[in-house]
Amino acid sequence: MSLIGGDVNRNAYLDAMGITRWRERSEAVDPCYILVDKGVRIEVEHPIVKSVLALLNINAEQVKVSTVLPKSAGKSSAIMWDLRCLKHPKVECILSSPPLSELEQTVQAKKQLWQSIHSWDGYLGIGDAT
Repeated sequence: MSLIGGDVNRNAYLDAMGITRWRERSEAVDPCYILVDKGVRIEVEHPIVKSVLALLNINAEQVKVSTVLPKSAGKSSAIMWDLRCLKHPKVECILSSPPLSELEQTVQAKKQLWQSIHSWDGYLGIGDAT
């Protein structure tokens, strides 16, 4: 009996070999969320937001800005960035920083954001030369 023969399908063979298969881009990707306070509007094209997304290697099309994480969000959806004044309720997120208005005006807030991004450096592979 041959492993490559008709008895074993190709995917099972690749799985057995430990080979990861490429997925087509047509598969839907769950969005990443940026949390903001009620009444606050931000655009993903804002220079600070755009820079952070680029550093985290996240496409703007994947990002949704919200005041709460929708209950309809998929399991793989994540809160990428919490920009609320009061972090209540506390949520698990990749980044947490002061609101965008404070980031625009305060150098110290920007430094803290950069340090947060840098602390995720190894996890996210930012700046990875390999």
